Amino acid sequence: MRSYADVLEEIVPCVWITPLDCFWDGAKPLSPPLTGELGMASLLIETAYDLPMSWSTIKPQELIDLVSEFADIGSLKSSLESAGISNGYVDRWCIDPYDPNCPQTAVNAYVQYCDVFAKYRTHQRSNNVSFNLAMDLDESSDRECDLYRRSFMHFLRNKTAALEFLREEELPKYPDYGTVMKNGCEGFARNVLKWPRDMIVGGAQTDATSANGSITAGALQTVFLVASSEDIYNRYKESSRFLKDFSSTNSSDEWTVQKAEEIILTWQRAFTKRIYNHPLNFQQNASNADGTSVGTERRIIHPLASTSMADMLEEFCQFNYMVIFVGYFLMLMYAIYSQMKRDGYCLLSMNSSMGLGFAGVLTVTYASISGLGLATWLGIEFNAATTQIVPFLTLGIGVDNMFMLLHNYHEVTNVYFDDIYQILSFLTGTLLPIPALRSFCAQSSILLTYNLIAIMTVYPAMIAIDLRRRKKQKRDLCCWMSSEETSDEEDCAFSPSPTLLKTFVYEKSKVAKGGIPYCRLNSVADEKKKFCQFTLHAFLKKYYIPSIKTPVAKGSVLLICTLMLAGGIAGIRRSTMGLELSDVLPEHTAPAAFLKTRDKYFSFYPMHIVLRSDNFDIASNQHLVDRLRNEIGMAKECDSPLNDVVSGHRNMSLS
Repeated sequence: MRSYADVLEEIVPCVWITPLDCFWDGAKPLSPPLTGELGMASLLIETAYDLPMSWSTIKPQELIDLVSEFADIGSLKSSLESAGISNGYVDRWCIDPYDPNCPQTAVNAYVQYCDVFAKYRTHQRSNNVSFNLAMDLDESSDRECDLYRRSFMHFLRNKTAALEFLREEELPKYPDYGTVMKNGCEGFARNVLKWPRDMIVGGAQTDATSANGSITAGALQTVFLVASSEDIYNRYKESSRFLKDFSSTNSSDEWTVQKAEEIILTWQRAFTKRIYNHPLNFQQNASNADGTSVGTERRIIHPLASTSMADMLEEFCQFNYMVIFVGYFLMLMYAIYSQMKRDGYCLLSMNSSMGLGFAGVLTVTYASISGLGLATWLGIEFNAATTQIVPFLTLGIGVDNMFMLLHNYHEVTNVYFDDIYQILSFLTGTLLPIPALRSFCAQSSILLTYNLIAIMTVYPAMIAIDLRRRKKQKRDLCCWMSSEETSDEEDCAFSPSPTLLKTFVYEKSKVAKGGIPYCRLNSVADEKKKFCQFTLHAFLKKYYIPSIKTPVAKGSVLLICTLMLAGGIAGIRRSTMGLELSDVLPEHTAPAAFLKTRDKYFSFYPMHIVLRSDNFDIASNQHLVDRLRNEIGMAKECDSPLNDVVSGHRNMSLS
């Protein structure tokens, strides 16, 4: 048989920090109602309350006094009384005074309900109106007004109909919400659970037109304190009904702490999804042909759980292969198109380098994949920066090196040193104390190293093969087809350095059939390009370069640079140090929206202090724990009401 102390412990609900605690409605979402699984204790409780009972109907102090008459619960009783668990929620305001369940002890309880019902019956008879209210089937009372309470209170919501037989002052009274919440709220334990106004009401401003000091608010915040997996496990490990239901749905699993942890995580995900898809987050502005409403997104309720950011970051830490494929495909198309030269309309020129562009992008791609493999083997963790940034960063830098090598092969040393500087820069970033940035810099340096090795070893071999093709005057990609054209400027660009490509010096004289050297042909080609009016070369040579040589352009450039410098100096004075958590989260996600709203309206943030040590005995060092709590409560960054919360927790623990 369960003890009476166990029964009293079971009525203690979950703790949540919410503005609803200012009202009776704050009792509705609390712990499940106390059922009949109480053994002999239920016989005693049924003498005062109907089972099942809940926080919306009970007065805890009456229940404590009732149990203390039959059992010794001295220490538990003193703890509950010192915490301020007296009348619970039944003596607070009702948010909706028309709620038929609003208790008669509430501040704005409709105590004259039966008198108003009698007036309604008289009004009906005098006007020969039929009585069409529905009876409450679950109500058993000798008074007629109680039998029709739900339907009659619903009828009174129609203010026009109610004023036909009532005066304005006889209607139920709504609370002045700003006045009720102006000093914060209290939980079920009024001496301990005190929520300062700034903790639950955001953007609060005093209404200058109100005589009672009422406030207006921009946002309301509710914080759930979810029990740990160990607490959940211990709470239900001896509940025969729960274990029976659990075993029927989980035949192969036993009730363990790990299973409790899974249930908590599942509940958090389901809760955030339910709130995120709440109807209040959608504006109902149209209807389909079948009558269903169509809504546009209008986010006013923002959920966040401990699993929200972890789930979101896990999602963004996965490689989006479609985006990566599209990015690499576009780069491949650009590399091929930029190196394409045609001989006529259909055939590729001998001087075209489409094959080299294609091979260069593939070389960078495979080098990046190899670098990611090495990073994985070294145990460097993947994060959102790795999956969303590193592939495109290394692609851009690697392809840039490929283009530089392709057009400046005789200056290969510059390409080499540029890459070395970039690799060293990222290696320096591995000294950062932030693990995510450290992993990002380490992976980037590894991938850039692999790209450099590939570009410096594999790609020159491909260039050498392409030089052989040109030497034999074969067309690009169509190596089986010969070309009658002469070498273009690419031959001069690829003319090998005496120290780098001695083995690929042409055996034939670099003189075309007409007797014109290849590099001279470039000059001829450049002369022909003067007649191309719609090219970038023509725009730069005919318009841009002459325009920037004018005094007006020079003065404008100096003026713009001066203004930019002044703007930069002024902006430095307004810059702020630090990084908000919402700035590193992907936009248009539930966690990002929640954090931005909280940063805008609230200054309350959760803080955790864990006392854990192999050499520290908490039981014998309570004075040190008490000193810690005092120092936290007296910190100047803490609101003054928070000191009362800390003090209340200390007094409750000492009792």
